[in-house]
Amino acid sequence: MSMIVSVHIRKSGGSSFRKELEKFYGNDLMLDYGDQIGSSHMSAKIRRLKSKINTFRKQAEIAANYKVIHGHFYATKYRCLPCEMRLVTFLRHPVERVLSNYYYLQRNPERKNRDAHVIHKLNHSLEQYIAHADARNVQNQFLDGDTLDNFSFVGITEKYVESIELYNIIFDACLGHNARENVNPRSSEGYNVSKDLYDMILDYNQIDYQLYLNALSIHQKNLIEFGLVSSVINKLNHPNFRGCD
Repeated sequence: MSMIVSVHIRKSGGSSFRKELEKFYGNDLMLDYGDQIGSSHMSAKIRRLKSKINTFRKQAEIAANYKVIHGHFYATKYRCLPCEMRLVTFLRHPVERVLSNYYYLQRNPERKNRDAHVIHKLNHSLEQYIAHADARNVQNQFLDGDTLDNFSFVGITEKYVESIELYNIIFDACLGHNARENVNPRSSEGYNVSKDLYDMILDYNQIDYQLYLNALSIHQKNLIEFGLVSSVINKLNHPNFRGCD
């Protein structure tokens, strides 16, 4: 018996992926949000500790009732489960992810989580947000010391269609790839920032950038390993492609 544990890194395509998981797995899917990953505030740390303890106490129940877990949590949170853990995640270019997260928080003033505090309470500008410790290398924070070698599937946000097809092959699933949830209105046009700002984000997110490059390499190897060559990818992107039967 194994459990698919899907780590939803903020603003990396996880909301769209969640919708597809919900459609395919139904009641076999458990959602776990609220750990406030990306906040070093004491209240967030206490929340994560309580949640981890609760997971440990309910490990047998979780393993018995679900096949997939998806949400905002550290990749190591479910190691306590009495079954094999198959890790899953999506990664995104850190510049795009940081900008997407900033503008998401900016346009959601009602958000109460601690990661929004620096924008709505401290009134941080984009430059101040980029430099804030909690906003740096967030993707690596989610991995919590784990490596991509321990993941059964690593998707690429910018290669979403290819990634979904890889997931379907690896897990013998039939997820669609048309859902687009929680997408920033301006993301379809890209984020126009100065070279200085672009370089600033990269400088503060070098760990995430190296992680992303590693993920791209893994993604390309998987395309070759599972036979999703360029001709097939062209078919996948064709508007008449129906996906799984």
